[in-house]
Amino acid sequence: MNNRKKLVLVLMLTFGVVFSASAVKLQIWMTGETPERLQILTDLMESDLTPRTGITAEFTPLPWTDSDHKFLLAAASGETPDLAMTAVLLPAEMGIRGAAVDLKKAFGTEFDKVASVHFPNTFTSYTFQNAVFAVPYRVESNPMIVRYDIL
Repeated sequence: MNNRKKLVLVLMLTFGVVFSASAVKLQIWMTGETPERLQILTDLMESDLTPRTGITAEFTPLPWTDSDHKFLLAAASGETPDLAMTAVLLPAEMGIRGAAVDLKKAFGTEFDKVASVHFPNTFTSYTFQNAVFAVPYRVESNPMIVRYDIL
């Protein structure tokens, strides 16, 4: 094998090891999601984000009943997920305890860009002393239909 082929082979092996070692797998805990929604998110991740970025994800469903407890235990043990979709009030509570990152401080103008596409008051429950600890994952408005003819 000539030197050029050896060099190409060594470079390919080196890049293969470097890039495989830098693969990112996100741990994502999701509170109160249906199996169907988790499957949709998994499919979207595998069909779009993973091919473009190499980032994969493992979604873990959590029931509402003990999710706050699980997050507090995870924070205490240092075994936290990379991302979490949770109840509205928990992010600020975790931030007060030093278990969540102030997104405004950590990401600056990048956070401002993300925040600019949301309704301003959607961040109120995620905020404590001007620090923001979460971004709205889903904003819903449930309609109420009233029939005055039967009241």
